[in-house]
Amino acid sequence: MSAAKLKKPSRFESSTQRIYSAVDRLEAVIDGRSLDKLGDSNLNAETPDLINENSLLRQRLMLMGNRLSGVIERMQKAIGEKTNG
Repeated sequence: MSAAKLKKPSRFESSTQRIYSAVDRLEAVIDGRSLDKLGDSNLNAETPDLINENSLLRQRLMLMGNRLSGVIERMQKAIGEKTNG
């Protein structure tokens, strides 16, 4: 009988584990759970700043979305006028 050999995790397995850990952390933030439970208390100090930054980014995205919608509407009207006129 041969003893079971311990195998070093492959780069793929290590990368996969890091991805799963990152997803767990993101889900914790989304769910509003404490990051301390996940062993990363430094992120709790950064959370208010990140929330503010996220809010600003959302506002900018909404503005850009509205502007893009306006451009699309004007382009559709211009195309419609050329095909109908």
